[in-house]
Amino acid sequence: MVQKRFNIENNYQYQTKKITRQKLYIPIKNRKFTNMDTLQKEIKTNGHIYHQIDRTNNTAIYSQHNKDGQLAGYEVFIIRIAPEQEVMGKQYPERELFPKNEDFGKTAWSVGIDQTHALKRFKEISNFAKGKTIRAR
Repeated sequence: MVQKRFNIENNYQYQTKKITRQKLYIPIKNRKFTNMDTLQKEIKTNGHIYHQIDRTNNTAIYSQHNKDGQLAGYEVFIIRIAPEQEVMGKQYPERELFPKNEDFGKTAWSVGIDQTHALKRFKEISNFAKGKTIRAR
């Protein structure tokens, strides 16, 4: 499934969705398209399992579950983008990053277990972050 979106800079963004992996194609300076690995729908980290509830081009909301599958809360964040790089001999493409512990309070927020409140905060943060890109260092 390919969705075509028109953004402010008169560039088109093409987004393809697959069950196992997602790719986002973004034009670079109106010349080329680059493949960027996007966040997965399910992420296992820090002893929790995260399920993507919703996302925009630059924000996402995930439900956080403990090992037993019990809901622990919701996390809303502005998606950071890591540049293409080589680390210890391994090549990594440009990719979206799930927030680190240090990001909370700056670009990521834990919003409790009330889904209505979590979706409201997601909408507020999405409106705030429209058109902003956060590059990882």
